[in-house]
Amino acid sequence: MAFAASDAHSFAHGMAKYLSAEYAHYSAAKRRKPLDPNRGVPMRLMIDAVREDGQPPEEVWPYLAALPSPLSAWAPPKNTAPIFRHPMVTRPTDVSSIFAALNSGQPALLAARVTEQFYLPATGYIIKTIPGDRDAGNHALVAVGHGTIRADTVLLVRNSWDKDGPTGATPGSHATI
Repeated sequence: MAFAASDAHSFAHGMAKYLSAEYAHYSAAKRRKPLDPNRGVPMRLMIDAVREDGQPPEEVWPYLAALPSPLSAWAPPKNTAPIFRHPMVTRPTDVSSIFAALNSGQPALLAARVTEQFYLPATGYIIKTIPGDRDAGNHALVAVGHGTIRADTVLLVRNSWDKDGPTGATPGSHATI
Protein backbone atom coordinates (compact mmCIF):
# COMPACT_ATOMS: atom_id res chain seq x y z
CA MET A 1 0.00 0.00 0.00
CA ALA A 2 2.78 2.45 0.91
CA PHE A 3 4.59 2.11 -2.43
CA ALA A 4 1.40 2.49 -4.48
CA ALA A 5 0.18 5.45 -2.40
CA SER A 6 3.59 7.10 -2.65
CA ASP A 7 3.62 6.68 -6.43
CA ALA A 8 0.08 8.07 -6.74
CA HIS A 9 1.02 10.97 -4.49
CA SER A 10 4.18 11.75 -6.52
CA PHE A 11 2.23 11.59 -9.80
CA ALA A 12 -0.54 13.82 -8.42
CA HIS A 13 2.08 16.47 -7.65
CA GLY A 14 3.66 16.04 -11.09
CA MET A 15 6.93 15.03 -9.44
CA ALA A 16 9.60 13.03 -11.21
CA LYS A 17 11.15 11.89 -7.93
CA TYR A 18 9.75 9.48 -5.40
CA LEU A 19 8.27 10.31 -2.04
CA SER A 20 9.17 8.29 1.05
CA ALA A 21 7.18 5.05 1.16
CA GLU A 22 8.75 4.37 4.56
CA TYR A 23 7.32 7.64 5.94
CA ALA A 24 3.89 6.85 4.48
CA HIS A 25 3.87 3.36 5.97
CA TYR A 26 5.07 4.69 9.33
CA SER A 27 2.36 7.39 9.39
CA ALA A 28 -0.40 4.94 8.44
CA ALA A 29 0.80 2.16 10.77
CA LYS A 30 0.93 4.57 13.74
CA ARG A 31 -2.81 5.18 13.24
CA ARG A 32 -3.60 1.53 13.97
CA LYS A 33 -3.67 0.29 17.54
CA PRO A 34 -1.87 -1.78 18.54
CA LEU A 35 1.06 -0.77 16.36
CA ASP A 36 2.11 -3.63 14.08
CA PRO A 37 4.22 -2.38 11.16
CA ASN A 38 4.50 -5.93 9.77
CA ARG A 39 0.77 -5.97 9.11
CA GLY A 40 -0.56 -4.18 6.05
CA VAL A 41 -2.54 -0.99 6.47
CA PRO A 42 -6.00 -0.34 5.05
CA MET A 43 -6.40 2.25 2.34
CA ARG A 44 -8.36 4.60 4.61
CA LEU A 45 -5.38 4.87 7.00
CA MET A 46 -2.96 5.42 4.10
CA ILE A 47 -5.18 8.15 2.65
CA ASP A 48 -5.35 9.86 6.06
CA ALA A 49 -1.56 9.62 6.39
CA VAL A 50 -0.90 11.23 2.98
CA ARG A 51 -3.54 13.91 3.53
CA GLU A 52 -2.64 14.82 7.13
CA ASP A 53 1.00 13.85 7.64
CA GLY A 54 2.24 14.08 4.07
CA GLN A 55 5.54 12.66 2.86
CA PRO A 56 9.08 13.91 2.42
CA PRO A 57 11.18 12.94 -0.61
CA GLU A 58 12.46 9.35 -0.64
CA GLU A 59 16.05 10.41 0.07
CA VAL A 60 14.97 11.92 3.42
CA TRP A 61 13.84 8.52 4.77
CA PRO A 62 14.58 5.69 2.31
CA TYR A 63 12.77 2.37 2.37
CA LEU A 64 14.09 0.08 5.11
CA ALA A 65 14.64 -3.55 4.13
CA ALA A 66 14.03 -4.52 7.76
CA LEU A 67 12.52 -2.80 10.77
CA PRO A 68 14.96 -1.78 13.48
CA SER A 69 15.13 -3.57 16.80
CA PRO A 70 13.83 -2.44 19.17
CA LEU A 71 10.75 -1.26 17.30
CA SER A 72 10.81 1.98 19.30
CA ALA A 73 13.79 2.95 17.09
CA TRP A 74 11.47 2.99 14.06
CA ALA A 75 10.90 6.72 13.64
CA PRO A 76 11.43 9.29 10.91
CA PRO A 77 14.56 11.42 10.91
CA LYS A 78 14.36 14.68 12.91
CA ASN A 79 14.28 16.95 9.85
CA THR A 80 11.93 15.63 7.19
CA ALA A 81 11.35 18.89 5.31
CA PRO A 82 9.96 19.43 2.78
CA ILE A 83 6.68 17.62 3.39
CA PHE A 84 4.22 17.13 0.53
CA ARG A 85 0.54 16.57 1.29
CA HIS A 86 -2.38 15.77 -0.98
CA PRO A 87 -6.13 15.90 -0.31
CA MET A 88 -6.60 12.28 -1.34
CA VAL A 89 -10.22 11.22 -1.23
CA THR A 90 -12.02 7.92 -1.39
CA ARG A 91 -14.25 7.52 -4.43
CA PRO A 92 -16.46 4.72 -5.70
CA THR A 93 -14.45 1.76 -6.88
CA ASP A 94 -16.17 1.13 -10.17
CA VAL A 95 -14.08 1.18 -13.34
CA SER A 96 -15.79 4.33 -14.66
CA SER A 97 -14.51 6.36 -11.67
CA ILE A 98 -10.98 5.09 -12.34
CA PHE A 99 -11.31 6.10 -16.00
CA ALA A 100 -12.66 9.53 -14.96
CA ALA A 101 -9.65 10.15 -12.70
CA LEU A 102 -7.25 9.08 -15.45
CA ASN A 103 -9.05 11.20 -18.04
CA SER A 104 -8.64 14.23 -15.77
CA GLY A 105 -4.89 13.62 -15.55
CA GLN A 106 -4.89 12.06 -12.08
CA PRO A 107 -3.63 8.60 -11.16
CA ALA A 108 -5.97 6.27 -9.30
CA LEU A 109 -4.79 4.37 -6.24
CA LEU A 110 -6.65 1.10 -6.04
CA ALA A 111 -6.69 -2.01 -3.94
CA ALA A 112 -7.43 -5.03 -6.06
CA ARG A 113 -8.16 -8.63 -5.38
CA VAL A 114 -5.60 -10.41 -7.56
CA THR A 115 -5.39 -13.95 -8.82
CA GLU A 116 -2.44 -16.24 -9.42
CA GLN A 117 -2.21 -14.88 -12.99
CA PHE A 118 -1.10 -11.55 -11.52
CA TYR A 119 2.10 -13.27 -10.40
CA LEU A 120 2.60 -14.98 -13.76
CA PRO A 121 1.98 -12.35 -16.44
CA ALA A 122 2.35 -13.41 -20.04
CA THR A 123 4.76 -11.75 -22.42
CA GLY A 124 3.84 -8.08 -22.63
CA TYR A 125 2.54 -8.15 -19.05
CA ILE A 126 -1.07 -8.49 -20.10
CA ILE A 127 -2.94 -10.29 -17.36
CA LYS A 128 -6.19 -11.96 -18.34
CA THR A 129 -8.78 -13.85 -16.38
CA ILE A 130 -8.61 -17.54 -17.12
CA PRO A 131 -10.96 -20.35 -16.02
CA GLY A 132 -9.89 -21.90 -12.72
CA ASP A 133 -7.55 -19.04 -11.80
CA ARG A 134 -7.31 -18.97 -8.01
CA ASP A 135 -7.60 -15.96 -5.73
CA ALA A 136 -4.19 -14.83 -4.42
CA GLY A 137 -5.08 -11.94 -2.10
CA ASN A 138 -5.19 -8.15 -2.07
CA HIS A 139 -2.66 -5.82 -3.67
CA ALA A 140 -2.39 -2.04 -4.02
CA LEU A 141 -1.67 -0.58 -7.46
CA VAL A 142 -1.73 2.74 -9.23
CA ALA A 143 -3.77 2.99 -12.43
CA VAL A 144 -1.93 5.33 -14.79
CA GLY A 145 -3.71 4.75 -18.10
CA HIS A 146 -6.50 2.91 -19.89
CA GLY A 147 -7.47 1.85 -23.36
CA THR A 148 -8.46 -1.14 -25.45
CA ILE A 149 -6.55 -4.08 -26.83
CA ARG A 150 -8.45 -6.13 -29.41
CA ALA A 151 -11.81 -4.91 -28.04
CA ASP A 152 -10.83 -5.66 -24.42
CA THR A 153 -10.88 -2.72 -22.00
CA VAL A 154 -7.54 -2.57 -20.15
CA LEU A 155 -5.91 -0.61 -17.36
CA LEU A 156 -2.24 0.22 -17.33
CA VAL A 157 -1.12 -0.12 -13.74
CA ARG A 158 2.10 0.76 -12.01
CA ASN A 159 3.25 -1.91 -9.62
CA SER A 160 5.96 -1.56 -6.99
CA TRP A 161 7.61 -4.93 -7.59
CA ASP A 162 10.66 -5.47 -9.68
CA LYS A 163 10.90 -8.25 -12.27
CA ASP A 164 11.50 -10.82 -9.51
CA GLY A 165 8.16 -10.23 -7.80
CA PRO A 166 7.11 -9.15 -4.32
CA THR A 167 10.47 -9.83 -2.67
CA GLY A 168 12.10 -7.05 -4.67
CA ALA A 169 9.84 -4.14 -3.73
CA THR A 170 11.37 -1.35 -5.74
CA PRO A 171 9.37 1.40 -7.41
CA GLY A 172 9.10 1.34 -11.15
CA SER A 173 7.67 -1.92 -12.50
CA HIS A 174 4.64 -1.90 -14.78
CA ALA A 175 1.92 -4.40 -15.51
CA THR A 176 -1.17 -4.21 -17.65
CA ILE A 177 -4.47 -5.76 -16.66
